[in-house]
Amino acid sequence: MDSQTLHNKNNTANNQQLQTPHTNQFNTNLSNSRINSNPSSNSANPLPKNQQQATSNDDQSIRNLSFKQREDLIKAIYQEVLGKNPTYAEIDKFAYKDITPNQIRLSLLKSPEHAEIINKAAQHAQDQETINTLKSELKQVVYIVKSLQERVQIKAAILKEKQLELKQLRQFIKKLSDNYPEGPSAFFCTIYKTEYNTQIINSDNNGKLGN
Repeated sequence: MDSQTLHNKNNTANNQQLQTPHTNQFNTNLSNSRINSNPSSNSANPLPKNQQQATSNDDQSIRNLSFKQREDLIKAIYQEVLGKNPTYAEIDKFAYKDITPNQIRLSLLKSPEHAEIINKAAQHAQDQETINTLKSELKQVVYIVKSLQERVQIKAAILKEKQLELKQLRQFIKKLSDNYPEGPSAFFCTIYKTEYNTQIINSDNNGKLGN
């Protein structure tokens, strides 16, 4: 083997050793960009480019991503599905698997924690319906109480008027008692005499008018 051939083999081996996951990822992205730049492949997919890239990424394994990228992706999916940040154990559960983002979402959607969220949402809807019913009933009770208060005010005004009449009657009776100490009979006799004299005067006047 000549020296030139040996030198070429050493260069090839060194280049292979210098390949890193980041380099492999760069080559993969470069290959994907070449495929996406092909007019025939773009015409076969009617989705916009950004949606095509998102769909493609969601169906690709996260194994080729760096750990930081996998961690950020898992955190984003947890926020999307469960509305929370994952623990370190939950991140490790998916970070080292050959799994796609859509498979992570499906796993979370089937989890007991997501089922609990659905149950709480349903319970919240029922509670909200109960609250609305109670509010409606409260409005009816307030209306009834207000009507009763108005009736009480009317009854109170009538009672006050009757009490005034009773007071006036008592004052009148007291006045009669003071003016007629003989008793009620004397009062009625006085009234009778007054009416009798009035009738006589009226009859006399009528007789004079007739003449």
